[in-house]
Amino acid sequence: MRLYTLLRTLSIPDGTFGHFIHEDFHLVSCEPEEGKRIPAGTYVVKRDHIGHHQWYRLETIPGRENIEIHIGNTEDDSRGCILLGRRRGLVGKKEGVLDSKVAMERLVMYQGEEDFQLEIIERFVGA
Repeated sequence: MRLYTLLRTLSIPDGTFGHFIHEDFHLVSCEPEEGKRIPAGTYVVKRDHIGHHQWYRLETIPGRENIEIHIGNTEDDSRGCILLGRRRGLVGKKEGVLDSKVAMERLVMYQGEEDFQLEIIERFVGA
């Protein structure tokens, strides 16, 4: 089972941003601010064909359900979920991730239908 790392590096009023990495595969991430994002730790992730967004779903998050990795641009598109993009930038006047659909399609091509593990680490470096 592949192990991906989500390295959270920046938390600002527009959300929490980081890097989603496996070996030479790299995307950027956007999540809600502290208190709404899932705790750091390691989670099993399954391909999801029945959930709300139907991309990938994180399993066994204490006190949470329906947490997914899916398309979206700003923390407004996330209810505690992880959004992936190819790069960060402004979406209107708000910081977010760009090219999200392309990023998710790349993840599906790279990962396919197999389950994987996601280790979430916080290493905030400031604004």
